[in-house]
Amino acid sequence: MINAQGEFVPNAWGCFSAMQVVETVNPMKVVPIEIGEDYCLVGWHRVQRPADIAPDISLVTGVAKVTAYELRAVRLDEMAKKEYQGPLALDAVVPLEANETSYHLVNIVSNTIYALSIRAQMERYWGPWSAVTKFVSQSRLEVKVRAVYEDTFVVSWSRPLPEWALSHANSRNLNGETGPRREKKPDADFVVEEVTDENEATGDESINNDNDNNSKGSNLSVESSNDFFATVLIGDYSVDRYELYVDGITCDMEQCLTLPKEQMSARIGGLKHNQIYSVCIRSQSAKKHWSMLSRRESLLTLTPMCVDLSHYTETMTLIRWFRAPQDIMVYDALLEGRRAEEERRCDERERQDLFELKRRAQGMEESVERKYLSDHLAVRREHNAARRMDALHHLRIENIVLGDAEVTGYHFKFMGKVGGCMPSIPGVQRMLLQQRGTHSSRRRRQESAKKSAGRMRRQQNQEETPTHTLGDAAAGNGAAPVVADEEFPRKMRRLSTFSWAHMSRVSL
Repeated sequence: MINAQGEFVPNAWGCFSAMQVVETVNPMKVVPIEIGEDYCLVGWHRVQRPADIAPDISLVTGVAKVTAYELRAVRLDEMAKKEYQGPLALDAVVPLEANETSYHLVNIVSNTIYALSIRAQMERYWGPWSAVTKFVSQSRLEVKVRAVYEDTFVVSWSRPLPEWALSHANSRNLNGETGPRREKKPDADFVVEEVTDENEATGDESINNDNDNNSKGSNLSVESSNDFFATVLIGDYSVDRYELYVDGITCDMEQCLTLPKEQMSARIGGLKHNQIYSVCIRSQSAKKHWSMLSRRESLLTLTPMCVDLSHYTETMTLIRWFRAPQDIMVYDALLEGRRAEEERRCDERERQDLFELKRRAQGMEESVERKYLSDHLAVRREHNAARRMDALHHLRIENIVLGDAEVTGYHFKFMGKVGGCMPSIPGVQRMLLQQRGTHSSRRRRQESAKKSAGRMRRQQNQEETPTHTLGDAAAGNGAAPVVADEEFPRKMRRLSTFSWAHMSRVSL
């Protein structure tokens, strides 16, 4: 530099050049597109520029292209605070090609919170990890056997929301709000909904921005927050239809029922008595994706009623009825054989998985990919153990649902030749009158009592005739209809009640 006197000035700074404004690339964002029970379809994109900010034509924008992506998936604990350490844990970094825009994350645990983050490589340099996106996988369908009879059973099913989601909604209701606010994603293809907080624009967790190529070097850190579940995404629980499967374990039966989405219970009939059946269900989402099969539940139908006739005379016989005794231990050997067969199937499936993984490992050269495959193999072992437990659950005697043999009434059916005599059971008419009284109002009971008294007087007068009628002897504690066969004339049919009595005298 030369001063005004023309002298050279050493170590002097020159003036600044013209200013150039450079715009950095927008950060990455990862979004779950669809959340299932054991999978999550993940997508990612650059964060869009706010609509109210117009670009400056003088800006120098980057023109570098993305050459690769890395997606990190971490399983969090039940409080969504830190990384989960235990069985079926997940902390994996998946390398992805530059032309990929989505990834199918599989073999995740149902009703579990996960954290996702992604980063892009440009000009051989890795960018920072994106803000963490947390989501909870859907709960698995639960099927429950409500009642078991001789030839039918009643079953119901549900997919409950996570407990923390229900408590979060209740806390908002206590504060005067209508419930958890769920905001749809801007992209129409995103079907998940988010429980958001106006004061939080980003997640409360972040992955350390480490540009080192070693993906495991980024540690998960959690910021302080009063509600760790505020930014957890909840999947779409809407269902298009259900499929209910009923299979016979001790008999040959395979049945599949398609049920509408509004139906949450069903009564299954046409079964055989004293047989073991299994039942499970699955659902289809609005995008035509099938969920996992629920855990199979097994049941044992009741034994049939038996009738024993004794003390025969010319005009009288003694009838005794009872339910045949039931012993589930007679099926122990059969269930043990079925368990051994299921274990052989599980072993074969696990051998096929191991063979496929080893084949893939032989084609890998980089140590990072081999280590990822080793971690994946360890997770697969734990998943296989869980699948084995599900396959054997319904084949264990302690898990079989038994029917309740308690009854409220009996239904008798007498059959004979047309024109023959009608058998009579003493005391049935009196019990019929008592039953009607218990199910009517007080006023109707008084009127019924008056009519019953007149009817009883008429019956006493008719006892002297040779026709067969019903007497007044006590026959039981409850009530159930006794009807004649359809081939009898109408005038010979008698509808009465009878229950809880296990022995009765029938006069002919």
